[in-house]
Amino acid sequence: FQQHIVNGWATTVLKAINGEPAFPQGLAAGPNHKMWAAVDAGSAGAISLIRMDQKVTSYPISVQPNFIAFESDQNLWVTTIGNPMPGTISRVTQTGVETDFTVAPGYLFGDIVNGPDDAFWFPECSTDGKSGGIGRIDTSGSYMLYPGGCDQVLVIGSDGNIWFGDGANIYSMTAQGVPLGTFPVGDSMFFGMTVGSDGAIYATGNTTDGTPNLIRVTTSGVVTNLGTDHEFDRPNAIVSGPDGNLWMTASYRRHSYLLTFNPTTQSFGPRTVAPNNSSDFLAVGPDSNLWVSKPFATSIDTYLLHAITLAPMKFMVPIGQSASVDVSETNYAGHWTAVA
Repeated sequence: FQQHIVNGWATTVLKAINGEPAFPQGLAAGPNHKMWAAVDAGSAGAISLIRMDQKVTSYPISVQPNFIAFESDQNLWVTTIGNPMPGTISRVTQTGVETDFTVAPGYLFGDIVNGPDDAFWFPECSTDGKSGGIGRIDTSGSYMLYPGGCDQVLVIGSDGNIWFGDGANIYSMTAQGVPLGTFPVGDSMFFGMTVGSDGAIYATGNTTDGTPNLIRVTTSGVVTNLGTDHEFDRPNAIVSGPDGNLWMTASYRRHSYLLTFNPTTQSFGPRTVAPNNSSDFLAVGPDSNLWVSKPFATSIDTYLLHAITLAPMKFMVPIGQSASVDVSETNYAGHWTAVA
């Protein structure tokens, strides 16, 4: 045996679907220690189940999925990016049975999240980019739009309310649609939003002149522009990691990497170069590692955060007898599966 790994990268390659290259989009950790990906494959797409031994099973669907989330009964809900038209949300079972709901005439290019009311919430933007709002769809397919600006990002806050941003402001409202606050953040195009380990809302973005920023808003409405560690960092997706840090995909010219921010010390950490320019989608997997993907790269990359230790490192097992190996991993409590 070998001491398996320290921090590093692993790659899962997706096979073609109906003869079309498979480009991973949104990612979500599912039940039974499995990862799921929304996959764009030409004029249609698929949802792909990824086991921790990197075996992939894809279920073709008729739409081009973008972001993905899980229902409490473990169905998947996906926003679509093109086919049939922007503005479709699909409910897909874990075996690929699909039901489509047309919900908006515009674009759904933000995340979809399961709210405290067990409905799904998502930002909307009109085709002309001048209006939009926040959409809500329940598990029966009933849809409602809360009109507003061209909203780009959305998250469920630590206070149980809906938080979202439209480029000039970050807003909050209850799950019943009651507005709670408007918090100006200046001129910004948002790319991602999450809740930090300190309970605050964090959003990544760029100003129109290209200046990157990381915005922090407390649930009481205090806004701080944290900038970035380097003026050329362009933060994109963002999640709260299992180690308590914020993890962001960031890019500069042709290079992509992971960037960390510690909510406790309010400081940026070192950058980690990413393979395949993986920078558009980011999620914490069921293995407590970071999973990243980028359209037009037919693979999903996993950044491994934890070191695995085996004891003993070497031994002989006579035929017909058995032996024990102790396996431990730092900062991880979950399920182990023997694959060989």
